[in-house]
Amino acid sequence: MAEIRINLEPNVNGVLVFSPGDTLRGNAELIVQTPKRMREFYIHIVGEAIANWSSSGCHSTTIYTGKEPLIDFKMTVLGEENGPKFMSDPGAYKCEYAFKLPDNIPYSLEESGWIFDSYSGTIAYRVEAVVDNPYKMSKKIEFIVTRHDDLNLYPELKLPLKIVKQKIFPLFFKNDEILDMIVSIPYTGFSINQRIPVTVEYKNESTVDIRQTVVKFIRILTLVFPKEENPKIKTKESVVCEGRTHGCLAKNSIIIPIELVVPNLSTSNDMFCKVVSITYVIQIVAEIDSAFQTNKKVRIPVTIGKVPIRFEDQVQNNNTQ
Repeated sequence: MAEIRINLEPNVNGVLVFSPGDTLRGNAELIVQTPKRMREFYIHIVGEAIANWSSSGCHSTTIYTGKEPLIDFKMTVLGEENGPKFMSDPGAYKCEYAFKLPDNIPYSLEESGWIFDSYSGTIAYRVEAVVDNPYKMSKKIEFIVTRHDDLNLYPELKLPLKIVKQKIFPLFFKNDEILDMIVSIPYTGFSINQRIPVTVEYKNESTVDIRQTVVKFIRILTLVFPKEENPKIKTKESVVCEGRTHGCLAKNSIIIPIELVVPNLSTSNDMFCKVVSITYVIQIVAEIDSAFQTNKKVRIPVTIGKVPIRFEDQVQNNNTQ
């Protein structure tokens, strides 16, 4: 008979929630009451991202599973990996462990739902004590990782972004008419409760009105089955917030300023995880007032973090105050 005990010290607030760079500390104990045959007793700290979804066809269902290792730390207490089996003497075998969490791991995440077929995306972390004897007996403690990303660490997020799209209205026996749609944003990194300023400019040389402009802030969950030759990808989009404003009359031009406020939501994590990622886009749609024409759409990617971007003039003003 044997019993496994494992302990993980909580953070300063008394909870099992940690950030990248924190050090996990704890201990594990194997209590052997009678001689026991085993190969190894070890501590294992694991972090992994797992994407799952199903795709149903006419006669079958295909299951896709993508995995990405994030942490794989192992510390042997007794025996050795893939070593010979041995008989452990009765007694208590106790050890302490310490492990610094890497800086580049994503925050914990659990998402699931149904889009015609089921899907789930999980980023999870755990500490476990394992006895290999030869089947594995283990006991684990799960913990949560949070991030407080500083957007100032990514200089590219301070750069402006402009996207120009053109819609052509073909006409018989006449020159084609053109609609230019220009969407710009002063920078692409934003934090919770921050305002996102977007400018939409129309140069409508056509004889068709733009009825209205629809703005949506969209969260995208991306699941990846990372097959080398032909990776499979599934996305789930959800609208965080949306608004509508005026459009542009025919043979007219207009500049429309728009502001969105970032609500309290999970931050972008695509920089740290490829199998299960959260990203955001601002979608601008020009609704064309014609049953014979399709709407024009522009999407601007934005990154959501915890610490807002600070520009040089802000730093100088703070220093002079």
